[in-house]
Amino acid sequence: MVLGDREVLEMNRETVRFAMQDLPMFGLEMLHDLEQRLQKLKQGMAENHEGHGTANADSLTHQ
Repeated sequence: MVLGDREVLEMNRETVRFAMQDLPMFGLEMLHDLEQRLQKLKQGMAENHEGHGTANADSLTHQ
């Protein structure tokens, strides 16, 4: 899990499961962070492929 731009917290499956079940904000924040990262990735991929016709941002998530 990423805490900030350069901070990463390592968690095992059991700890993540506990956090998701007992700390609802943890799950919401984790999903929000993942969504932001996916959007940045999709934007970068779309910019790299712009005009080349090889891929678009939506097709990257369906592979």
